[in-house]
Amino acid sequence: MISHIILSERLYFPEFVYLCYPPQQISNYFMKKSSINTIIGIVVIFGIIIGYSVLTRPSKEELARKRKEDSVRVAAEKKRKVDSVITVKKQRTADSLKSVQAIIDSLKAREQRAKDSPDNSGK
Repeated sequence: MISHIILSERLYFPEFVYLCYPPQQISNYFMKKSSINTIIGIVVIFGIIIGYSVLTRPSKEELARKRKEDSVRVAAEKKRKVDSVITVKKQRTADSLKSVQAIIDSLKAREQRAKDSPDNSGK
């Protein structure tokens, strides 16, 4: 059992360490060292992420320019939508006028045929 522990831990420590310390102390040392390294690694990763976000943040001038461009773009989109609605309404109005004119023309033609028909002329 002890030889198995020592064999597995020899991957991490030189051989003289096993002569000076019992295997349980070596395991505790390794676990403490490992957890400290893990904490340091996590802190470094978060530091890199925070530093990157601070360094790549846009300046106030860039934010103001982008806000202005967005407002101009939104206004242009609204104008385009209003223009398209107006165009559709004009087209519908023109279509309605054409259909009303067609109805009027058909009524006039019917009235004219009624006047020109032989049944009405004989009476």
